[in-house]
Parts: sequence; C-alpha cells; structure tokens
Amino acid sequence: MSALAMTPPPVGRSDTTVKMTFREGRIIASEQSGDKVLLIVTELALCLVGVLALMCGTLLIWFSFQPLTISLVADPLWSGASLIAVGLGLYAYGTRGFNRQVIINLSRRTAQFGRVNSSGSRRINRTVPFEEIKSLYVQKSSDKAGSASLMMRVGNRSEPYCVLTGRDDQLRELHGQICRALGTKG
Repeated sequence: MSALAMTPPPVGRSDTTVKMTFREGRIIASEQSGDKVLLIVTELALCLVGVLALMCGTLLIWFSFQPLTISLVADPLWSGASLIAVGLGLYAYGTRGFNRQVIINLSRRTAQFGRVNSSGSRRINRTVPFEEIKSLYVQKSSDKAGSASLMMRVGNRSEPYCVLTGRDDQLRELHGQICRALGTKG
C-alpha cells in the first residue's frame, strides 16, 4: 500500500521515536518525545495562562457591572468575553496533547488515531474502519534527514491524515507490521 501525497507531511522532531506495543489483538504505536520535561512544562504553562486569562476576563466582566468602577478599557464586557475565549482556547490547546498515537484494533477491524497528552489521556480521536482506508504509506520529510511521517488516506477525504511522525526506519517497521496484520502487501 503506497501512494504519493500532494502535500508535504508535518516535519517530525529529530528527537521523536516511535514506541510500538502489541496487546490483546491491538497494535499500539505512539510518538515518544526525547524531552519529556519540556513537553510537560509546555502543557502546564498553556493551561496556567489559559486559567489566568479566564480569571482576568471574569473579573473584568464583574467589575464592569460595579457602579463606581472607572473603566480603563473601552468596552469591558467585550474585552472580558474575549479574554475568556482566549483562556478557553489556550486551556483546550494545552490539554489536547502534542504526541500522536495510533491503535490498530484487529478484532474490531478499526484504526484509531489522535493525540496523547503528557498524562497519557487520548484526545482528538478519529476512528476509521479498515474498509475506508484507501492507503497507508511512509513519506520522508524533505526538511530533516531520517525524519518521516506515516500517512493514511481515508474514504472521500482528498488530503491524507498524518498518523505519526518520527524516524524513517521505525515508521517503515510499523508500516510493515500493520500491513502484515491487515494481510496486505507493504
């Protein structure tokens, strides 16, 4: 199963490796970042800034209803609502996770892929039945040597999904495992 993609894949980080496990009729592959501390600090910082923006927006709206408050902002209601929206967005982005994960469930004949955060919770999941998978291929990145992406073309969607990024040799091994499990040629 190989094909040519029209768009370049996301550039994988040079320190990203792919961890594969086989459990109960499932193949689980995850990106593992080399700098776990930086990943955790980034997620926590985004969540903290998001919560602070929520609190500031709420206070700004609350103070706008006080009769003796001198407003330093032209329209405190809109400013507060904007801060709340930004805070929610930052918090959601911080908790979504930055590492990709794919689960091939052989008994259910589905492929599930999405993001995993630093605590191991899966976010932004997509589940695709095997019948809808048109192609699965490894595409090398033109930017970094040894970096590649595992791409999946699905159903009527014109652009393929980037399922995983990492080192080329590891993604080719995973591609071969998935093709053998599906009973197709790699």
